[in-house]
Amino acid sequence: PLLIIDLGGDDEYHNVYSSPSLSPFNASASVIIDLAGDDLHRSTKKYTQGSAAFGCSFLVDCAGDDTYLAADFSQGCGFFGVGVLDDRAGNDRYRADTMAQGAAAFGIGILSDREGNDSCHGSLYNQGSAFTGGLGLAIDWRGDDTFFSGGTYPDSREPEGAFVSFAQGCGIGDRNYASGGLGILWNGEGNDHYSSSYFAQGAGYWLGTGLLID
Repeated sequence: PLLIIDLGGDDEYHNVYSSPSLSPFNASASVIIDLAGDDLHRSTKKYTQGSAAFGCSFLVDCAGDDTYLAADFSQGCGFFGVGVLDDRAGNDRYRADTMAQGAAAFGIGILSDREGNDSCHGSLYNQGSAFTGGLGLAIDWRGDDTFFSGGTYPDSREPEGAFVSFAQGCGIGDRNYASGGLGILWNGEGNDHYSSSYFAQGAGYWLGTGLLID
């Protein structure tokens, strides 16, 4: 859909995605504005929940305790495009796998949560993560929040006990070929908890820049 405006109620959004073609000649735009309600956003497809490739996508949720469940390239992700997820109120839950929750490569990805006691759970390249040419921002304005990244993909140096994260304020480049992007996790106020493994919490790899600001 180009535009959805929902005035209230507890709604469910399943597999609402944009730009599945990965073609710059078929760029698309998608905007969802939900004004109120405890909503469920659930997807098994890529490029969902405020994420786009060769296009732009915006998901704005104004109120309610919301749940966001997604796979890869989701929840504020820009891949050769601009993706924004802006949740303005409520105690929210975010779950995704790879390249999500404020992640970007050759584009801009933003996850903004303005208030509430929230939890973010991801596996790899999330919560303010940026590859080459990317600006990845995870912004949490206030609330007692929990951030977790890792636990899925073992790191080759310690395959029995450690995992790669590249998250929570991390800029990543491609060794010998291209410098990394700018990844930022910014948290305004609250009693927060951060957990991750290799390459996280203000990490820069191969000329990338990562910032964790609390």
